[in-house]
Amino acid sequence: MTYREFFEKVKEACIKHEDEYTFIAVRFEDKERTVGEVCECSKHNPDREDDRDFPEYGTPEYDNLPTLRGTSAWLVYNGLWQWASDIKPEECLGLKPYRKTLDDETNYMGKHAYVIAGNREHTHADCDDGEIVIEDAVVIDIIY
Repeated sequence: MTYREFFEKVKEACIKHEDEYTFIAVRFEDKERTVGEVCECSKHNPDREDDRDFPEYGTPEYDNLPTLRGTSAWLVYNGLWQWASDIKPEECLGLKPYRKTLDDETNYMGKHAYVIAGNREHTHADCDDGEIVIEDAVVIDIIY
């Protein structure tokens, strides 16, 4: 799937659900989910030096991390200040392609990509650029 195809699927989900949810984001993970499922709260690893330096799920090190007040994801749509039809790939900081053009193949981490949404956010002060933490986040679409 190219980044352009990926982004178009995400944008379609945003347009379809913009009247229901204030915040819409993309979450990458290995866990299998279904549309309508409410996601659990994410863990926080504030002491890491690299975004990829995160303990493996289910290990004691992971279990001892602080729990956030919602689900961590990459913000795509913020209904407080934008229309879903106006979102652009280059504005989605966490989804920027690691390739040179929008027509290159995506190479995101995780077996699955989900579009999640909610109406309240509790993003922490030391979040990654483009990250949002959505309270009671619901899966509204499955990209892959």
